[in-house]
Parts: sequence; structure tokens; C-alpha cells
Amino acid sequence: MANYYLRFVQDYAEITTPLRRLLKQDVPWKWTNECQLAFQQLKNSVTSAPVLAHFSTMAVPCVTFDASGTALGAVLSQYQDGQERPVAFASRALTDTEKKDSVAERKALAFVSLEELEQESVVDDITQEVVQFVQKGWPLRMTDESLQPYYHVRSELSLGGKDLKCLVRGQRVIMPQKLRQKVLGIAHEGHLGMVRMKQRCREVVWSPGMAKQVENWVTDSEACLLSGKSVRPRVAPLQPVQWPAGPWDRIQINVFGELHAGPYSQRFMIVVHDLFSKWPEVQVMQNVTTVTVIDFLQSLFAR
Repeated sequence: MANYYLRFVQDYAEITTPLRRLLKQDVPWKWTNECQLAFQQLKNSVTSAPVLAHFSTMAVPCVTFDASGTALGAVLSQYQDGQERPVAFASRALTDTEKKDSVAERKALAFVSLEELEQESVVDDITQEVVQFVQKGWPLRMTDESLQPYYHVRSELSLGGKDLKCLVRGQRVIMPQKLRQKVLGIAHEGHLGMVRMKQRCREVVWSPGMAKQVENWVTDSEACLLSGKSVRPRVAPLQPVQWPAGPWDRIQINVFGELHAGPYSQRFMIVVHDLFSKWPEVQVMQNVTTVTVIDFLQSLFAR
């Protein structure tokens, strides 16, 4: 139930570290003093101040972030009625790989500073041109090729930042041109490979052609090249099958399941397909162990 309030609790991931440790595989369940302290702190955080304020487009936003050895945390606050009020909290636990990073690298995972983002967005011509379209409306057709990627997702775009000069697509920040290389460098920390780097970027940022930029970055990385992470797997060539001479001369076998909606005794299906006659044979089974598959094939071939 506490997960429902994670956006309302500061440093939620850090507080719940002892409790989440109990849920890991092969970890004996033992309620320690550390767990009790985390549980009590979590209850106090849910039931006491600071009370979150509603976001105001007229107030100055402030983003504060930090990183510990186990989690990342951030606070979005605004100056309302002469005092700083928290608007939302965000936090997540670090992966085992990220825990090996330095403190500076862990903080870099949390955010590129809002001040830096605002400064570069204001001086980026394309960003400000898109900002004008978001504020005043888009034309019926877009002929400028540099703006077409934004035009295609125009319904998802909004503005953010102190003076509403930064672009946001949904929950992701749109990076101006000058910051994209820096963001790629942060996302590439740990040399996680092409797929993991794309996943990391897609969670928080967006820019036109970002997937291709990630591919080029990993391909040009010497460490990833030596480890084979930048090498795309080759697709195996198609192997033509010679037409069988007669029925049951050549067959195909496939297993379908597990079917969780069916009865326990009918969780799997074995499908045998005769390539010559196209005749299918289907058998419903409780499991697909070696013994059950052999028994089915023996009964089929003995007909």
C-alpha cells in the first residue's frame, strides 16, 4: 500500500531499502531493528508534513537531487507565498551495476541540472521555434525538415522551466542540441550496451533521431567494441527444406503454452505438422517433459 504514496514521500527508495531487501530471492526473512526503523519512518512520512503544494505556472520551480549508495532522489519544489513548498518527490533504487559507480556518476544519473537545461534551451534556435509553435499553434503543414520530428508529436509537447522556455514530451525532457552529447555520455556510463543505453535514455529524455545517436555512440565506443556490445547479431540465413517424398517423411513439432487460463491438466499443447500433407496433430498435456513428449510421439507413430 505504501507504494501508492511514493510520490508524496521524500527519499522513499532510500527509506524502504531494508524492507525491499527482505523481498529478494534467497534472502531469509528476518525483521531487524533496521526494518522496524524504516517501517516507522515510512509511517511518519506518510502522516506528517511537509504537505505537498499544487503546481503553479506562476511560481518559480526548483529541482533538488541527490544520490546515496542505494538510491536516487529528487524534489520538485516552488516558491509560493514566500516559502519553498514541495510539489512532488521522485526516487528509485539503484541497480547492482549503478551501485558500483562513483557518487558523481550516480548524481549524473539523477538529472542534468534544470538551470543548465534552461540556459541551453533559450539559446537553441530550433527549441525556441518549437516553443513558439506550442504557445501560438502549429500550421496545417510543416515544410521545414528540421521541425518535422516535432510536428509529428506536436500533440504530446508542452512547456516547462522557470520561464516556460524548455520543451517536454509527455514525461520526458527534450534536450537542446548542445546537451545531447552530454546526456549520451551520462547514459553510457558503465558501458551497458546498445539496448540498455536506449532504455535508459527513453525513460527521461527525447530528441529527434535519439535511437540512431545511441547506436553511433555505442558503435564508436572502444570499450563496447572490445566487449562485443556494439556488434549487432547477424540474422541466420534461411535454410530451405527439401520437399518430402511422402506423408510423414518430414514433420515439424512445436510446443504451445503455458496456458494459465486452462485446467491444470491442459496447460500445454504439442503440435505436430506433416509437411507433405499439411495434416496437423494436436495433443493437450499437463506438462512437456521429455517422458510425456516421447510417449505422445510413440503413440502417434504407432498408428
